[in-house]
Amino acid sequence: MALKEGVKINTKFALTDLIAHWVIDYVKEYKIDLLIVDYPKLSMVEANHHDDIINQIHHKAHCHVLTMKS
Repeated sequence: MALKEGVKINTKFALTDLIAHWVIDYVKEYKIDLLIVDYPKLSMVEANHHDDIINQIHHKAHCHVLTMKS
């Protein structure tokens, strides 16, 4: 949908122990204005961990963060 409207999108997948730090470094290095994060259906434990990661990114990446929930 974004490409149809002429919006450039980059998608990155990473396997790392510290995903929040990887995302924060990526956002800073490439001067990302808006980070869109999917919020998949997770168990309560996984959701709490996911929330912690998103909070770290939100506070340290200094960009807008849009979280998608279904």
